[in-house]
Amino acid sequence: APSALVERVFAAQREGGSECQAARFVVRMVPLDFVCSPHLKNFQAAAEKALPKVLAGAKEGAGWYCAFNSRAMTTIKRQDALETLKGILGPLKLDMEVSDAEYMIVIEVNPVLCGFSVLKNYEGTLHECNLQKACKEYENRVQEQEDDDEDDDDEEEDDDDNAEAAGEAGETAKSSEA
Repeated sequence: APSALVERVFAAQREGGSECQAARFVVRMVPLDFVCSPHLKNFQAAAEKALPKVLAGAKEGAGWYCAFNSRAMTTIKRQDALETLKGILGPLKLDMEVSDAEYMIVIEVNPVLCGFSVLKNYEGTLHECNLQKACKEYENRVQEQEDDDEDDDDEEEDDDDNAEAAGEAGETAKSSEA
């Protein structure tokens, strides 16, 4: 499934950073597991068929929200998509949550198609499907590790300097006693 591929790409990016870059000129990778023509009735039929199966394992009361992107299209509006999702997910006893949603339903509408996927960790490990954000996080983590390593090296040098100073002070004290 496209969402599994995106999750693998982002996992590889998290672990390997720039050495494991998936595609040089890719900014966003939005998976579309389910596709239909870009009209409301087709979206409703596809969502009614797919969403109960995909969310069958979700625990009661789990939160969901919708990330809706429409490119030069008005055949499906955000409000219509939300109403459709509420009607389908209400009987499944899933709660709509604006923040901290466990499941994100990503919907893309363009002149050629309407597609959607259900993703976990959309804002967390998937960085809203933005590879540049994932790269930036990896680079920041590497920089923090390098800074920590430099701080550790500085502390070791300070300890060595203090030991040498203590040793010299001990020798000075011995020679003054003699």
